[in-house]
Amino acid sequence: MKLSGVILDLDGVLIDTESISKRAWIQAAEEFGFIFSDSLYSKIAGRSVLSARREIEEATEGLIDLESYMERSTFLYNEEMNCNGVQMMIGVPELLEYLDQASLSVAIATSTSRIQADRKLNRSGLQVKIKKIVTGDQIENGKPAPDLFLLAAQEISTPPGQCVVIEDAEAGIIGAKSAGMIPIMVPSTIAPSTTAKELSYAVVPSLYEALEIIRELAV
Repeated sequence: MKLSGVILDLDGVLIDTESISKRAWIQAAEEFGFIFSDSLYSKIAGRSVLSARREIEEATEGLIDLESYMERSTFLYNEEMNCNGVQMMIGVPELLEYLDQASLSVAIATSTSRIQADRKLNRSGLQVKIKKIVTGDQIENGKPAPDLFLLAAQEISTPPGQCVVIEDAEAGIIGAKSAGMIPIMVPSTIAPSTTAKELSYAVVPSLYEALEIIRELAV
C-alpha cells in the first residue's frame, strides 16, 4: 500500500481536551440533578453536538431542561480552557515533524464546529502547523458516518485507501473504516470497545507507537 496522507482527530488525539469535556458534562449533570455515567459518555465521545443532545435527552428521559444543560456544560468547558489553556497530547511534535519530513499530506477531521476548532488550535499553537481542517458543521452526517473523513481526503487530494486515520473514540474508528481508510486507535478517556478493537488496524497507548506504525506503512 502506498501511504500518502494522515488524517487526525483533534480532541483527545492532538490536544488534551476530552478530559475537560468529560468534567464539564459531569459537573453540569450534578447541578441538574442526574448522573452522567461512563456509559453515556462513551455514546457521545467523538460525535457531533447534535448526536450528543439526542443521547443525553434519551438518557434523562426529557426530565431536564436540555437547552440549559447544554449551555451550562459548554460554559464550564470553555471556562476551564480559558483558565488552563489547551495542551498538546504527548507525541504530537514528533508526529508532525515526521509527517512533514516524509512529505505526507495532513488534515484534521473533527466533529466540533469550525469556531470551536479554530479556538482550540490557536490556544494550543497548532494553527500554524496544520493548515487543512474539516469540521462537523461542514458535513451532513457526523461520525460514525464516513463523511468527515472523505471530505478530509478530498482536502488533501489523497485517495481514501492511502490514508491513515488516528482516532481516540469508537465513532471515529467506525467512520474511518467505513471510508476505506486505515484506522489507528490511541484511546484517551475511554477504553477501546470490542468493536473499536476489531475495526482498528492497531490500538496503541500513545502517538509514539502510532508514529512507528506510520513509518512502517510509509516504506
